[in-house]
Parts: sequence; C-alpha cells; structure tokens
Amino acid sequence: MATAYKALPYGISNFRRIREENYYFVDKSSYIPVLEDAASFLFLIRPRRFGKSLFLSMLRYYYDIEEKDNFARLFDGLWIGQHPTQWQGKFQVLHLDFSQTGGDIETLDKNFDDYMIVQYR
Repeated sequence: MATAYKALPYGISNFRRIREENYYFVDKSSYIPVLEDAASFLFLIRPRRFGKSLFLSMLRYYYDIEEKDNFARLFDGLWIGQHPTQWQGKFQVLHLDFSQTGGDIETLDKNFDDYMIVQYR
C-alpha cells in the first residue's frame, strides 16, 4: 500500500499555489496579529530560502480585498483561519514581482517597463 506524501514546495513562493496543490506548508500565520501590533515600519531580514517571499505572498492573500471570498478555502486549517483580525480582506494590494523583469543592466529598464505595461494595463 502506497502512502501519499505532500511534496516540498522547493522554489515555490506563491501561497495560493502551495495551498491549492497541497504542498507541505509550515503555518506562520500566527505572526499576522503580531505584525499588526508592531511598529509601522518592518524590515524582514532572514537568510536566503528562508520563506520571506512565501510569507509576503500569504500576507497578500490575507489582506487583499479581491481575495476576501477565498479566505475560508486558502486559510482553512491555519491558525489565522480560526483567528482572523479586523483587517482581513480590507485592502487593495498592489503586487509586483521584480524577479520577472530579469536581464542585464543594459536591458533592465526596458524589461521593467514591459513588465509594468503587461501587468497593469
């Protein structure tokens, strides 16, 4: 009898994809109220491959008003799913992924402009 294991999300920093495709996920959602009570300016400093981008992706889906209807499905089984704050689903979130611009220094300006035009027309 084969046992089904969750896959490790190596290199995946999209919270929705991890939750919908049933990847292994370490729940850090209990830090959301801590962030809300913290100072106005936060600086997340952790080593590479330590989950910073995934954490920010989780915050995006948590606070985005466009994702409000998906809250129960995406956050089911997580700490914050049982303890939502007053700010859940209340903001318009602008998401920019600068890793998509790529290129060398000579083409960076054009790549950035092209990315912005495609994303936000």
